[in-house]
Amino acid sequence: MRESFVNAAPDEVRVAAMPHDFLLTDWDHLDFLAWRDPRSRGRGYLVTESEGRPAGVVLRAAEGNGRARSAMCNLCHTMQPGDQVALFTARRAGEAGESGDSVGTYMCADLSCHETVRLAAPLAPSEIRASVDRRIDGTRARAEAFVGRVKRGAGMTAAGRVAVVGDALIDELRDDTGVREFVGGAALNVAVGLARLGLPTTLIAMVGDDEPGDRIRAYLDDFGVELVATPSPHGSSRAVSTRNAHGEPVYVFNEAAWNRRMHFGEEERRVIADAAITVVSCFPFDDAAQAAALADAVRDADGLLAVDPNPREGMMHDRAAFVEGFEALAALADLVKVGDDDAELLYAAPLDTVRDRMRELGAVAVLTTRGAQGAGVVTDAVAIERPIASVPGVIVDTMGAGDAVLSSAVASLLSEHPSDAAAWATLVDTAMEVAAATCRFEGALLRLPSALSGLDQGS
Repeated sequence: MRESFVNAAPDEVRVAAMPHDFLLTDWDHLDFLAWRDPRSRGRGYLVTESEGRPAGVVLRAAEGNGRARSAMCNLCHTMQPGDQVALFTARRAGEAGESGDSVGTYMCADLSCHETVRLAAPLAPSEIRASVDRRIDGTRARAEAFVGRVKRGAGMTAAGRVAVVGDALIDELRDDTGVREFVGGAALNVAVGLARLGLPTTLIAMVGDDEPGDRIRAYLDDFGVELVATPSPHGSSRAVSTRNAHGEPVYVFNEAAWNRRMHFGEEERRVIADAAITVVSCFPFDDAAQAAALADAVRDADGLLAVDPNPREGMMHDRAAFVEGFEALAALADLVKVGDDDAELLYAAPLDTVRDRMRELGAVAVLTTRGAQGAGVVTDAVAIERPIASVPGVIVDTMGAGDAVLSSAVASLLSEHPSDAAAWATLVDTAMEVAAATCRFEGALLRLPSALSGLDQGS
């Protein structure tokens, strides 16, 4: 356990005290392990699992809290009396930490988030167990993201990062049960999904200097996604969505989304140039100047490129201009993802026709998605089609399905670039499983198939 601390000096490792009940720990029950040092109240420890091994960080508790009468832990998202929440900081690993760089957030003062998320909110009469599981899953993800932010100082070079370019907004969902709001946007969903899959990620997007913008920033911070933001004169983007008869989202966008702009200055170009892969989703391709600036930045980079047009009719000014900008970037892409709805909106043509068009332009691989009919991949040597995954539970929300597919495909592409039909089939099957799990929950947050454990098939 002591050897797992990525940010500890030798003296800190030597004096670290385990919890009194350490030998009785039920590891199978734990999402992560966190405790205050029994010998020094100023120290604490947080240990998660990363790639099958423990990854821990040493925490420092701030003296006093200075908080209001109530406060929220940023791990378990539980409201508590102010004196039961404390600011903890962790020195970053490696040279960054040696230079004084640290990461901080508010946590339960006794670091009991693992228990608190289970005890603080008992089931309401109309609540199902899955909603509690979502809180538990979110707590674990935020703990892992915090440790990941600390670890990035240790040997994680910029070249190991993913750059995601596109939209970030507030999704306002309206249905018969009322109105609910989620932090969203296709590019943001992909960035968070990649972070949840263990990839350090930077999002380049337009975000307003307003309360919705603060929520977007906090959400990204929760999952360890770095943000390079273009300020918005119209505030943060918002999409009001209803559901059609088939359960698919139908969007209406505000002025900020309609007039979105992204600046590609020195910092944005550096992020793209240093990335292992740049992922573009829901970009304003119909703005010729923005599309040209993005293409120039991508051409100067050595990493891979994945493009998903993900067009939104309510944000599109000129369909022909959008296609022109999209195709200019698709011609440079290692992976283009296109769905049957994209083909209809942009080309008024069958998906297979658009797929072939992408290949003619020069895209190395084209990933096609056909909703309930599954997905496929075409390259020079491979042409496969795979069905959707059969997983427990019922479909609750398809909002994040396409973004989950793209996140999973990019993660697989970086993990082991497929070279034959079997490898590409595994990539698609994995993406289908991740998308199916995501659809079993409300909202667009990427879910892993492990989140469905305990659910009955079709329940």
